[in-house]
This record gives sequence, C-alpha cells and structure tokens, in this order.
Amino acid sequence: MSKVIQQIFEDYNRSRTQFTQSIYDMCLKAHNMEIIISTDIIILIRPLILDKVPIVQQNATQILGKMASHSEEVALTILQNDVLPHLVYCLKHENKNYRKNCANTLKCLASHNAKLANLVAEEENCIDNLIDSLDEYDIRLKEACINALCAIVKNDIDLSNKLMAKGIIPLVLLSIQEKDTNLVKSSLNILTELSKHTNEIAKEIVDNNALPHLIKFLDHTDVQIKRHACNCLAQIAKHKEDLTELIIENDVFPKIIYLLNDSDDIVKKNCANCLKEMSKHNEDICKIITRAGSVPFLCECIEQSSKGSVRLPAILCIGFIASFSESLSLNIILSNSIPILKRCLIEETEEYIKAACVWTIGHIGKHSSSHAKKLSDENLLIILVNLYNANDSSDDLKKK
Repeated sequence: MSKVIQQIFEDYNRSRTQFTQSIYDMCLKAHNMEIIISTDIIILIRPLILDKVPIVQQNATQILGKMASHSEEVALTILQNDVLPHLVYCLKHENKNYRKNCANTLKCLASHNAKLANLVAEEENCIDNLIDSLDEYDIRLKEACINALCAIVKNDIDLSNKLMAKGIIPLVLLSIQEKDTNLVKSSLNILTELSKHTNEIAKEIVDNNALPHLIKFLDHTDVQIKRHACNCLAQIAKHKEDLTELIIENDVFPKIIYLLNDSDDIVKKNCANCLKEMSKHNEDICKIITRAGSVPFLCECIEQSSKGSVRLPAILCIGFIASFSESLSLNIILSNSIPILKRCLIEETEEYIKAACVWTIGHIGKHSSSHAKKLSDENLLIILVNLYNANDSSDDLKKK
C-alpha cells in the first residue's frame, strides 16, 4: 500500500513538472501568449511558486516573468492576484538560482510604469530583500537584483530617494568594480536611472567616488559599457555646474572627445549628449570644452552621422557653446561649422533637426555684425527666409 501512495505522489510531482515545463515552452512563442493569458493560468501557477520541487518553482516564476513582460495589463493582473508575497518571500530562498528567477520576475512586473513599480516596491520587505542580495557572492543573483531595483526606480523619483536612503549606492559601486561585464552593465544602468532624477541623488553618487570608475569605462572594449558610461555622466552633468566641474577635474578630457568618432552610433550620441549637458551651464565650462579640442570633433560627428538622433545633441552642444560669448562663437565659426550646419538645413528631412540647426545658427550670429556676416556669406539668411516662408515648415521651426 505504501508503494501505491508513493507512486501517486511521484505521479503528482511529475505532472506538475510536466505542466509547468509545457506552459513555459509555450510562453517562448509570442503567438501563444494571448491564449495562455485568457486561461486561469495565474491562479494555477501562484501556489507553484512555493512548490517543494525546485524545477516546478523555477518554471512557475519564469512563466510569470514571461507573462508580465507581455504587457502592463497582464503585469497588473498578476499583481492583483496576490503573487507578490510569494515572490518576495522566495527572495530569501536558499537556492540562489530560484532567487535570481524571482528577481527577474519582479523586474518584469515593475518595468512598465511608475504605478506598477510602486505596487512592487510597496510589498513588505521587497526592496530590503533585493538590496540584501547585493551582498551575495553570486554574480548572476546580484545582476538580477540590480535589474529589478533598476526597473523599480527608473520611473519614480520618490522610489529613487527611498533606495538611496537605504544605502544602495555604495553596494552598486562595489558591483561596478567586478570583472563580469554583464554585472557592470546592470550597475551602470541603475546608476544612470538614479542620477537622472535629482541633483541630490547625482551628488550622492559622485560623493561615493563614482566618477573615476565611470570615466575609466570610456576606454572599455565593450560597446554597451561605453554607452552606459557616457549616458550616466550626462545624467550627472545635467543637474548643476559643480557636478560638471567635478567630471572635468576627474580627467574626462580627452577620452570623451575621442568617442565622438566611435564606430557605434549610440556611443557617439551619448557622448555628444554628455558634452551638451556639460556645455549648457556657463562660459567657463564651455571654454574648457573648447580648449580640449571638442568643436572639430562635434562638427565631424554632425557631418558624418546619417542619423538625426546622433546629430541632434552635437548640434545643440555647438549652440550652447556659441551662446555664451563672441570669442566662443568665433571659435565655432573657425571650426568650419557653418557649411556643415548649412548642409543640414538643406539636406535634412527631419523638422526637429532643422529647428536645432536654426537655433544654433541664431546663437552663432547673435553677438555682432561680423558674426552675422559670416552667416550671410554662406547664404544662410536666404535659406532661413525660405524655411520661414515654406508651407510645410512647422510652427516651432518658424519660431526659431
């Protein structure tokens, strides 16, 4: 009789394993997702998160992660079915791989918008358990928890402040010094998301000695790390001039300039955006940027890039530099920027790029009659009049 009972339990375990594995396999194909969601799958999966069979546990959390990624409506439905307490409880599980899967599911639930992020963050012990896992030795677990925390903070200033108060920044800066490139990318990403919100958070990151590490990554061989490093520096620089001055003091030049010639368009865009955020503060900073030799590289970036998203920050950076003084504007003119901006106005199809060019040209020519004459000599005034009179020009372009 005992063998019969044992067989029943073995069959039950095998059935749960087969069920979760089959559902997970179906979730890998997008066309199955709508059918799966229309069933009672969430109610069926929820108790399996705490299952005693490890593979059933892991399949259950991965299924919820796949479903949560599908849409914010599905993610909200999952949260409304009391799944969160189970996931948060399992962040303390002895199996690190299972904890990693739970963290990944939390990331998928929180990533859509601020409302969902707050629902996840408000669950008791959720943030504490995720932060505690950053002290673990397991690289993949730390990476998963950082990604989950990043999804929580990216759309909400209050949640970012909450994480800062709980001491996340020093822990992330320890992770950023690991040799694993994926962990470094995740760490850079959350620093970017945190620093973009307020000057106070950006200053806290800088005060924890982040700048030497960020600037070191500008030389990294991994393209995504260079992208993240440039973007993080841009988010820090945008807040206040004193943060930009600290970036300069940490020898960001000439490393940042050379990235304007990088083979990757996103690296070039993020680099130009960083210089733009630095240049908008004051004349002294713009003088340092100019003396470092940035302007010819910015002009070359505008001339050689085919994508408007890459050209835009470089054009705006030149405009900010030119706006502060006659001498800076003259330096822009001597760097052969006017013919390049002229070609943009003639050849560019995107209105927002044309508007940025017009704005920059206005700052170059506003200082004196000699500056304006340089523009006139390139027939820019005629082009500007034609753009203003064109029926298809937007109101924003005409205003600029």
